[in-house]
Amino acid sequence: MEETRIYCTNLAKYNNGERFGAWFTLPVSPSEIESKLRLDEGVEEFGEEFAIHDYENPYGLKISEYSSIDTLNEWVDGLGYLDDKLLSVLSEVVSSGFETLEQIIENEGRYFSFTGFDDFKDIAEDYIQENTNVKNIEILGGVSLDAYIDYEALGNDIRINGQYLETSEGIVEYTD
Repeated sequence: MEETRIYCTNLAKYNNGERFGAWFTLPVSPSEIESKLRLDEGVEEFGEEFAIHDYENPYGLKISEYSSIDTLNEWVDGLGYLDDKLLSVLSEVVSSGFETLEQIIENEGRYFSFTGFDDFKDIAEDYIQENTNVKNIEILGGVSLDAYIDYEALGNDIRINGQYLETSEGIVEYTD
């Protein structure tokens, strides 16, 4: 799993024109941030608040200047429950609009599964073979009914239906 990192700045120092901050890898405790930014010293010069001024986020977490560290930690912890293959295409899945990243984490990715197929034609053929007996139905002098099925067109309809998503790692099925 790739790291999610945040750059936190001591706001008192920042407001006085000084850059005083540090990078932290999530999950991180708020007390660790406060200690590193010297917010726990009770010295007026260092103030009491920090803000997130930058981040490295490979998974599309919504991070803003005042995001809750506890919430960010929960999300990053939740990413650990996701399948590695799903993690590798998470931004593609999120951008598809099936679910938000927060919903995927909350549901532990259980509504997404890789089909094992490289194209929609193969999904269509598999579906027909699993649910019908067309290969064994002969018509017109021994020709199988299967020969008359346009699997390419059926696969295209399956793609358009919106239950599947083609990703860089293969086709993912969404089963909400």
